[in-house]
Amino acid sequence: MSTTAEAIVIHKAGDVRIEERSVLPPSEGEARVQVALGGICGSDISYYAKGAVGRYKVTAPMILGHEVIGTVRDLGTKTSAAAVGDRVAVDPSAPCMMCDRCVEGRMNICLNPFFLGSASTQPHTDGGFTSVLLTRQKNLVDLDDSLDDELAVFAEPLAVTVHAVERSGGVSAARVLIVGAGPIGCMLAALCAHLGAASVTVADLVEDRLSVATLVGAHETLVVGQQDLGTGYD
Repeated sequence: MSTTAEAIVIHKAGDVRIEERSVLPPSEGEARVQVALGGICGSDISYYAKGAVGRYKVTAPMILGHEVIGTVRDLGTKTSAAAVGDRVAVDPSAPCMMCDRCVEGRMNICLNPFFLGSASTQPHTDGGFTSVLLTRQKNLVDLDDSLDDELAVFAEPLAVTVHAVERSGGVSAARVLIVGAGPIGCMLAALCAHLGAASVTVADLVEDRLSVATLVGAHETLVVGQQDLGTGYD
């Protein structure tokens, strides 16, 4: 397998380049993934437009992207259930293993996680917009072979909506209000409709975005400031 990869690298706001990067062989517990597709997150757009996401500024060249899928091409020692040839989505987050919560075994709420394509760490954590990605085997999630790449690439943002519904206690037969018809809001609308919500209402300031919400399953849409929400959402 090639030891170099083509990557999409941001240097500063408005300055994104395609560059060749070296890729190390996988060490213990690691894998190399041939990336097939990557989704563009709002954070990627913010890095390009502003050179930052919130207080995290790009201070050195960084590979963008964290919503990626691909195929396992190489494995390091002490392999997990992953196998060469597996189609996978990549979990973009990894715990620091040093903070109090990690020490307690609560790595899911790590205080200082590493995140693909993020300027929150120094040095920055390179992301997944690269033809070959070196990552932890623990971060690989198997994909069903019947799922097309164009749908599978939504796995990471869709997981956000699944977690939200689980935290809510469930939406079956419930009246659901979703504020915001961006990608996450629309995927949440689709999920709630699929799970049997009695009604799914999506509200947004921008009317054009609401047409997408309707397309994916929202029963009702509201333009904030122009239409009354009504009652029953307390």
